[in-house]
Amino acid sequence: MRINNTRLNRQQAQQFKRLREGLMGQLYPTLSISTIDTQNNQILLLSDLLGSFKRFAGNQQTTYDSRPVVERPNDYENGTGQPSATTTANRLARQVDNAIAQAFRKVPGRSAPNFIEALDAAFPNPSKRQEVTLVRSETVLLNPNSINLAKSLDELSTRQLGLYRQTSVIAADALKVLDELQTFVCEADKERFEALRSLIQSQIVSLVEEFGRADEPRSVRVSALFRSLQEYVVELGKQGRFNDPSLAAIIEDDDQITKFKVLTNYVKLMEQSWEDYYGPEKSGEVYSISERADRARVMLPILSQANQDLGDALNSVGLSPTERRSRACLFTMLQSSANEISARLPDITISDLQDWLYRFSTMEGLSALTSVYGIDFVTDQADRLFWTISPIIAYLKTRRWFNPSGQSTLAQILSNERVSLALDNLLSQLNAIADLAV
Repeated sequence: MRINNTRLNRQQAQQFKRLREGLMGQLYPTLSISTIDTQNNQILLLSDLLGSFKRFAGNQQTTYDSRPVVERPNDYENGTGQPSATTTANRLARQVDNAIAQAFRKVPGRSAPNFIEALDAAFPNPSKRQEVTLVRSETVLLNPNSINLAKSLDELSTRQLGLYRQTSVIAADALKVLDELQTFVCEADKERFEALRSLIQSQIVSLVEEFGRADEPRSVRVSALFRSLQEYVVELGKQGRFNDPSLAAIIEDDDQITKFKVLTNYVKLMEQSWEDYYGPEKSGEVYSISERADRARVMLPILSQANQDLGDALNSVGLSPTERRSRACLFTMLQSSANEISARLPDITISDLQDWLYRFSTMEGLSALTSVYGIDFVTDQADRLFWTISPIIAYLKTRRWFNPSGQSTLAQILSNERVSLALDNLLSQLNAIADLAV
């Protein structure tokens, strides 16, 4: 019964994935749009140019911003003719406010706490560094020649940990055999031989490091390393004359030829271990529980950061966390006409959505990654969040105004370039997490 349920869940996950892929293709089409074929496209082009000019004009300095601060007569000390300390401080404060207002395009004289919060988010305070969590790493001795590879093995999935341990054992003995190899032919070029030995050693160490990578081995780099390693081993056999047993004169010479064959077999064993690991992934087979959980642990903090980026973007356009809780920030307030997209807008505020994302990415999701049911919960929640955010993005991308000021305040905020990019990033990250169900 368990097998049948698993098969049904997998089929359902594949259907959901195809639906998400179809929507992503509609939201982010890859075909270029002609700007001269139709009148509508010309209007869109003019709208974009108008928006660009508006941003340019908004960043220009005005006469009000650049005029000097006029001091009033009562700003001076009594009878001294010099400005007081309080007056000087006030004047400097006004100059700072004007500078912030000019950069933030707000009314001069008003405070800009949201802008300052956005700056703090972009440039974190060094005094908060003690909040960073330190991850304990383990040191693995690869061979007696003091080649240490520091790896945080706790971050690896069970399958990848098996690959790393297997190749580490093979590599350790391979490096030992490589160190014992010596050419027994007088006419051999010793410098080339030693250079090849050094290159082979570095390639083997690089392979083991790649197999122990926290974000999974990169197949393209592994293939390149194996290709180089094989070429160097073949060239080492030519330079050392290990490929011709007839050149062996004493038992020690024959021993060197045997060691070279052992080195060649070690390289093949490492390559076979990689194929056993990467083959099921390349063929599209179901990942192991630990591997799916490992990928989710990497992706959930990325989703949390994307949610934080959305908050910073909203701060930068003047929408504070308190204002996001207002019913004026309900996504259903975007409805301008009755259509299918408007009917699917979620009846929650921006604050509700951010809180949902925060709890899922930092608490609920990470704590659930201990069983197959927990992984199903994570992928299901990611899918639900995907379909919660996608109608918002679809509405913003399908509704275009020739005059941007004709939009509602919430639509103008969400249509801001930085906010729009943050929403796009959230949708992309949620889609990637939901794909772990397949």
